[in-house]
Amino acid sequence: MYGSYESLNSPAPRTPTNNLIVNYIPPLVNEQELISLFSLEGQVESVKIVRDKCTGQCLGYAFIKYSSEKDAYKAICRLNGYRLHNKCIKVSPARPSTPAIKDANLYVSGIPKHMTQAHLEGIFSPFGNIITCKILTDNEGHSRGVGFVRYNYKTEAEVAVRNLNKIILPGACQPLQVKFAEKPSQRNTTCSMYDEMNKLLSLYRIDPRYKIDPAILSILKQYFPSLEEQLIDSASNPNIKHEGVCVYIYNLPSHTDKELLLQLFSPYGDITSVRPILNYSTQECKGYAFVNYAEQSSAQDAISHLHGKIICGKPLQVSFKK
Repeated sequence: MYGSYESLNSPAPRTPTNNLIVNYIPPLVNEQELISLFSLEGQVESVKIVRDKCTGQCLGYAFIKYSSEKDAYKAICRLNGYRLHNKCIKVSPARPSTPAIKDANLYVSGIPKHMTQAHLEGIFSPFGNIITCKILTDNEGHSRGVGFVRYNYKTEAEVAVRNLNKIILPGACQPLQVKFAEKPSQRNTTCSMYDEMNKLLSLYRIDPRYKIDPAILSILKQYFPSLEEQLIDSASNPNIKHEGVCVYIYNLPSHTDKELLLQLFSPYGDITSVRPILNYSTQECKGYAFVNYAEQSSAQDAISHLHGKIICGKPLQVSFKK
């Protein structure tokens, strides 16, 4: 047996459809396992687990098609709330695609590591009917501080963005970031751009004289306006030099941006450039950055005052770039 019934919701009203959507699928479940489970309620015509086209990873939901509406209704009544592996799946009618329900998926970052999925859902539920809510975890089951919330309608998601983006939750040291998640087509394009970005940067690191075609450079900057910007500019024009004294900063919070760096470092002298290093996929700070000062004395002053300063519970490490 695959699991157990932990908590069943009230039976859903009968719906004239034989297409179902199954949410909260454990990542290791495959199509054959779902066929075996749902075939207990009737004849299954097809099963499709939705996967990320870049990584192949299960996105946590699937579609089940029955031969009859009667069997589909039985599956909703009997399997909604069924515990599969370590999760309770949600089984409901698959909604027909309409403009009103498209683009209703939100990407949420800055989630406190101690927050549970139920708590996150409680924060977002006042703004509409939530279809799925998920906090991403690492291999050890610890929260990665990011997640997704999908609403029934796009208008509900828009209200949530307006009310929750940039708020600071009790006990949190950084604001919640709430924005619309990328569409699959956007993710596929971005995956291709990551590959192109990595290839070009690798060529540049091997030979700094390598020149990037200006047309390709222009396209890359549309997708990565602040990502490795100085390195790309240098690759396209080796004559460009970034003047000043460079300071390296480590242990920065993930919400760090240029504005925060300027706020921290501008009191100590004239800054020629600031560059937080961002994660390709999330566009959040990877924990380190570079700040260029016009004068050596300004850089030394910043290091003396800011090295060891506590930001979001962590001591900054500030030093000259080696």
